[in-house]
Amino acid sequence: MSARPLRTKLELVEALRARKEALNLSHETIDALVGWADRYSAKVLSPAPRRNLSGDTLQAVLDALGLGIAAVILVEDPAQVARMRHRWPTRGPTGPRPLVRCSETQRVAEVGPTNTEVL
Repeated sequence: MSARPLRTKLELVEALRARKEALNLSHETIDALVGWADRYSAKVLSPAPRRNLSGDTLQAVLDALGLGIAAVILVEDPAQVARMRHRWPTRGPTGPRPLVRCSETQRVAEVGPTNTEVL
């Protein structure tokens, strides 16, 4: 199997399906190896998946097919940023929060006495 970049979830599913076919494995075999219910892999690996791969299910399928992830490269999608930017709330300046000091009496009232304190 040659390494190639996968840009979409459907491309990932297609690559997993191709690997399954290259190994000549049935859906039933994948289900048994992963521990899924019968025909679940058919739903996950179909050309139009009816079930989604979560992080755990993706790892299980990768293991069953003898695959691993070599790298994940996140890139900014300018079109998606343009669609989402108006939904991102703005925040004030970031940095450490100021230290707030309180009296021992106030701390005991809010938190309760420690083991060494006697009221």
